[in-house]
Amino acid sequence: MSPPVDSLPRVCFPMDERTTARHEQPSRQAVLSRLMVAAVILLPAFKCLLTLPVDDPDVWWHLRAGQWIVEHRGLPTTDSFSAGGSGRPWVAYSWTAELLLYGLYSALGLRGLLVFTAAVSSALVASFHGLLRRVRPPGSLDLILALVATLGLLPVLTPRPWLFTIWFFILELDLLLTAGRTGDRRLLWWLVPLFVLWANVHIQFVLGLVVLAMAAIEPLVARLLPVRRIDPEWRPVPFTFMLVLGVACVAATLVNPYHGRLYLVAAQLMGQSELWNLIQELVAMPFRSPSNWVVLAAALAAAFALGWRRRFRPLVVMLFLLGAYLSFRSQRDVWLVLLVSLAILADTAAVIRPRAVARRVGWTVPVAAVLVVVLAGSFLATQARLEKKVEEKFPVGAVRFLAAHRYPGPLFNRFSWGGYLIFFLPEYPVSIDGRTMVHGQKRLIRHFRTLRGKPEWKKDPELAAARLVVVPSRGPLAALLQLAPRFRPVYQDRVATVFCASDRPDS
Repeated sequence: MSPPVDSLPRVCFPMDERTTARHEQPSRQAVLSRLMVAAVILLPAFKCLLTLPVDDPDVWWHLRAGQWIVEHRGLPTTDSFSAGGSGRPWVAYSWTAELLLYGLYSALGLRGLLVFTAAVSSALVASFHGLLRRVRPPGSLDLILALVATLGLLPVLTPRPWLFTIWFFILELDLLLTAGRTGDRRLLWWLVPLFVLWANVHIQFVLGLVVLAMAAIEPLVARLLPVRRIDPEWRPVPFTFMLVLGVACVAATLVNPYHGRLYLVAAQLMGQSELWNLIQELVAMPFRSPSNWVVLAAALAAAFALGWRRRFRPLVVMLFLLGAYLSFRSQRDVWLVLLVSLAILADTAAVIRPRAVARRVGWTVPVAAVLVVVLAGSFLATQARLEKKVEEKFPVGAVRFLAAHRYPGPLFNRFSWGGYLIFFLPEYPVSIDGRTMVHGQKRLIRHFRTLRGKPEWKKDPELAAARLVVVPSRGPLAALLQLAPRFRPVYQDRVATVFCASDRPDS
């Protein structure tokens, strides 16, 4: 009779070192992968802590709009911040983002702008990495391309509502690509709540509708192309389904306080074509920073990849052409061609050598790391450093002077300072600010010509009516006003000079 198993002596055999290594390797790779993902996602947050993006000229009128909404418990329909636009229709199309910005600013001061920028920027980079990972490119190419995306996006990672447009476009693109890859059209219904939110945070939700329209006509475009040019793995969504989805998404955009008026504002903004050469964010890329060259390199590589593959989804080509047009026309929209190009490169690499299984990435470490860096880092950026950054670009000293001396208006001010004056000197209606739809193209063009000291500067009716002028100390208009008998300087520092009409008392 054999002894029971439990009574047998236990013999321990030493585990082979290679076996131990095989057991430990997946764990080490998983930890390393999570750390790499966290590093890529944290890059925008580190960029915010290094560059302190609190010098954006438009963030101030967004803050004032949020403040107005809180104080009046409603949304504005006419302008009350400027003299020239007083009483004119105005739609606060980013009201949700403005409330968020103002809430963070009220709680954290200038640090709140850092928290907003770092958090949303990291979220959109994380979403884009998720898109790339689902495409299944080989190796760690998804991380590399996400890093390239971050480098190309650096100029537009500012405390502006357009960050939500970039983020929501990534989510929309991910849903469209996944549905075409898997055939699961149910995923696309997530676009309906996405457009509800999008229409309440930024006017460029119309761009998302354009992308959706391209996806809807994709099967029709495919019929016009030779079969050998179509990606064999593409599983088209029926046109009728996309048509119903499109109607639902358009209806979703009407779920906002202004309803259909948003489309009138979008048409007005698109019609201001002459401003594309005057306002800095609207001009084309100057190719004076590495980020601009990253965008160009990504676009060229994507064009080569499409030509090399010869088989593609029509939607991808249409998006690439749209992105090339918009992004190379205006540096504000560089993100579009960049993100589409990198998605094309990831898909091309996956065709050449696909990863068998999409790499699973635990989000606990990356999310925790982002939260820690964003919150802790924002408090490491001292208030003094942030205020100094603001003082380098805006008329902080001039605002303090006017708040103390109360010179009578009307006020004539620089375009890019209008938002700052609206927020910090609300008792003086500004002559102009960054809300181009309020002031109109004609007034804006005249204003820029006056600032540059063009021959007709004396005929500017707003300058002629002004009793206070706040302009850059080293600008052409300041030099001309120094010689004008009607005005005399009452305050000057290295940033701004304040002129007062000479027929008014000094105090």
